[in-house]
Amino acid sequence: MSIRSPEKNFHLGHRDRIRKKILSNIKLADYELLELLLFSVFQRKDVKILAKKLISECGGFSNIFFTNYQKLKKIDGIGDSAIAMLFGIKETMQEILYNDVTKSENLILSDMKEILNYLRIKIGKNPNESFCILYLDKNMKLIHKEIQSNGTIDQVIVYNREIVKKALEVGATNLVLSHNHPSGNPKPSKADVDLTLQLQNICKNIGIKVVDHIIVTNTNVHFSFYKECII
Repeated sequence: MSIRSPEKNFHLGHRDRIRKKILSNIKLADYELLELLLFSVFQRKDVKILAKKLISECGGFSNIFFTNYQKLKKIDGIGDSAIAMLFGIKETMQEILYNDVTKSENLILSDMKEILNYLRIKIGKNPNESFCILYLDKNMKLIHKEIQSNGTIDQVIVYNREIVKKALEVGATNLVLSHNHPSGNPKPSKADVDLTLQLQNICKNIGIKVVDHIIVTNTNVHFSFYKECII
């Protein structure tokens, strides 16, 4: 005969309730959704307090997946297994959105929702500036992507020569540039504009077109050089 403590029964009952809610298509609170993810790491531990702590320490639910390893490691109760799970969720989201972009037969500049969603996940919440280049063929189909460089909180070094070299290697005739502004303000600096126009001129001379430069942030706001008629 086995005897279960009331506390253990409560935890098991709580987990069952969370699972039944998600299976019944009932919207979960952020901390409940995080609990559901943490169940796979902590088999018997009550994770409600830990879930709420993670959300609080990281400044919101979505920020958890973009918090760096060092900061997550400092949160009491979070180990490598939990961090690996969170990073795995982030990579999964990126791959799903990237697949949406690559499946598109022709990316329309006036309505580039797939690209924007991908860039927001890929670099939008990075704590430092990152510069991402999407290489497209003549039919505006994505053929290659890369983050060329990661910088500081307010600047990133971009190497025009390397961008052009990669474009020629993969056979790209169109480029979409992007970088993030951790400040949350998507307005381009003079340096951003100068860099874009310089690269545009270099590429034009060899038959490559810079079709847009998109600045993304950690919120839903962004800036498109194409839509603002800068390029």
